[in-house]
Parts: sequence; structure tokens; C-alpha cells
Amino acid sequence: MSIMYDGSHSVTFIQGEATSSYTVKRSWLDFHLIPEKAPVIMSRTPKPLLVDIPFTSKTSDYTDEIAKGLFYEPANGEWVFYVDHDQWSNWYTAKTQIENFINGKALWCILEDDHNYKYSGRFLISEWEDGNDYSKITITYSIDGTRMTNDFVYDI
Repeated sequence: MSIMYDGSHSVTFIQGEATSSYTVKRSWLDFHLIPEKAPVIMSRTPKPLLVDIPFTSKTSDYTDEIAKGLFYEPANGEWVFYVDHDQWSNWYTAKTQIENFINGKALWCILEDDHNYKYSGRFLISEWEDGNDYSKITITYSIDGTRMTNDFVYDI
């Protein structure tokens, strides 16, 4: 089955740091992945500092008393992509190359819909569904920080 896709809503994965050498792989151009829906980074859950006061039914909120203020849990979520089989010699090659670059790695990612920012986290290939015309791949992420201004320089 031939797929028509313009590369919109791509995700760029970057191994390394902006100030040194790094390797860039794009979900469409390099891995031939088509997002099931536009990828987003899920909101992070706040971690307020609440302390139970012994022998009472009260709780004290010390969140704003800490010098750095409110902390957050990592942002966890997943993206589902279709794999364009016509762009690969076989499904196993596609799976192997994608897994070798992404699976379990600490990477940067840039959502092309929000190109001015980058995110740092760990990525995992959590599911692969093989199909006759296309396969589906699920990439889960755990983003450990807030979004930062994108300082990577590469051709879009």
C-alpha cells in the first residue's frame, strides 16, 4: 500500500548535546513514521510538599517555602506511529534501526509543531504491531524537565 504523507507533525530525536557532536533522526525523514495524531508532550504533575502534622487532622503546605518552589513529576506519555513499509526493504530492518536509535535511550526531542523548544527524556519502543500494509509502533517517553529553548542547529 502506498502512503501519501507530507511529514507534518514529525518528531526529531537527538542523541548528544547542542554544544558538541550530536546525531539527528527525524520520525518521517529517517524512520518513515506517520503519527496517528499530532504528537504532544503531556503536562507534568505537580509535586507539592505537604507535611502531615502528627496527632492532628491538619496538613501544612511547604511548597512555596522551598527556595526553588514547586517541583514536578516527569511528563509521561506515548506516541503511536504507522510505519511506511514502502520506504524500507523489510519490516525487520525498520524495527531494528528505530530500536537501535531510540529504545531505552536518553535523548532530546523536538516536536516540529513546536520547533522553538526541546525536551530531554528517556524513550522506549513499547509496542510493535506488524501488519501487511503497514506496522504500528508505540514510543513511550518520560520527559524529565521543562521545555527549553531549542539551541540545536540542523536543517529542517
